[in-house]
Amino acid sequence: MSARTLYRVSIRQVDESGNITWYGVLTTEDHEKANETLDMLKGDPDVRVKLEVLRPGYEEVIPPKR
Repeated sequence: MSARTLYRVSIRQVDESGNITWYGVLTTEDHEKANETLDMLKGDPDVRVKLEVLRPGYEEVIPPKR
């Protein structure tokens, strides 16, 4: 079984005072799905999104390649 790169999109919805009202995480091996999710949500002023690329076998996060 080969190790695969995982893409994690962290999603936080915040209210007007900056308090988190909802939090979710999408973890996938499909970088296109991760990028589509990021692009769909990043324009919303009430949502904070972050894309992380997880290297196989490591806990560290490496910069995403688009």
